[in-house]
Amino acid sequence: MLLKGLTEELKSNHYKVIATAINGAIASDLITKLNPDIAILDIEMPLLSGF
Repeated sequence: MLLKGLTEELKSNHYKVIATAINGAIASDLITKLNPDIAILDIEMPLLSGF
């Protein structure tokens, strides 16, 4: 629910959201593959933390 809300808020403010992830392992993989300018991570993500 939080992920969906944050994604919608960013899009409504004209940010280009290129990916979302439900856990830290997926986020790490996507960051490596997509090389985004900015990555917003939760410090309490499952599998790998946002740190």
